[in-house]
Amino acid sequence: NIGNVIAYPKVRYSGPEYDIYRYSLQGTSKTDIDLDEGTFYSEGVRAVSFFPTATLRAGMTTDVFIVSDKSATRN
Repeated sequence: NIGNVIAYPKVRYSGPEYDIYRYSLQGTSKTDIDLDEGTFYSEGVRAVSFFPTATLRAGMTTDVFIVSDKSATRN
């Protein structure tokens, strides 16, 4: 849970230098939620993108794609 949003993991695409994570986002608020890329930032994250929209309307879902370098998952 991220505030009024629930993130469901969908898939991870793994390459030699980067991983791409895809989450389905569902709003739990009765009002529209404007999503912000910064909410999904952590060390190693290189890009965040929402598809098809960055605004969650009541009862709707959208996806977020997060690109991170391998340093984010190395021990």
